[in-house]
Amino acid sequence: MRASNPTFDPLNPSCRAIHRNPTNGTATTTTVSYVNAAFAQVSGIDFTADWRTDMAGGKFGVNFMVSQLLNEKTQDTARAPIIDWKGSLGPSATTSLNNGAYKYRTFTSVNYGRGDWNLALRWRHLPTALDAAQAVINSNIKAGLAPANTPPSTGLGAQSAYDVFDLSGSYSMGQRTSLRYGVDNLFDTAPVCTGGRSAADAHPAPCGGQTEAGFYDILGRSFYVGVNVSF
Repeated sequence: MRASNPTFDPLNPSCRAIHRNPTNGTATTTTVSYVNAAFAQVSGIDFTADWRTDMAGGKFGVNFMVSQLLNEKTQDTARAPIIDWKGSLGPSATTSLNNGAYKYRTFTSVNYGRGDWNLALRWRHLPTALDAAQAVINSNIKAGLAPANTPPSTGLGAQSAYDVFDLSGSYSMGQRTSLRYGVDNLFDTAPVCTGGRSAADAHPAPCGGQTEAGFYDILGRSFYVGVNVSF
């Protein structure tokens, strides 16, 4: 109660929600209702471009997509500071939003098909990003709630960009049967370390488990093959 009503004002909305015994002042019942005490603002733009042409007796195509984050801010309570998550690995779990507030993401696919064969190469790119805790510190400094010389977060964040390529293909073996195959993480790109700093080893390999598995491949190069049969 001290945090929400530091002056002990009896007219404070939180205090007025508590009904008290008129004889001894003890709490009897409490009125609980939903209030708009927090908010989340998210906006962005997705842009996609496709180009196809005939080439060497087959079909050649390029697809490019960029997802640009314009704004991502949250406030946990009416008295809490507004946190700007753009360009970070946040938001935090308390916001109920998915993490990974990169400034942008790009996906590029190049494919070529001829006869019963088809081959495609996909390129996924992620830029650098701040640690989520650092985004909180920066927002507090900007709002004047923390001094400019506040120590930085001990988290690494994504200090380098990430580029991973996936190769896939298919072959039609008939009207009902097709073969599919591919290589994920073609060049065996290591994940970006996003965990805490260590005096002994600031960049443990492979990140000592300290990475964002939802965005960075932790398995390394992998192969797959399969057959689809329809009846």
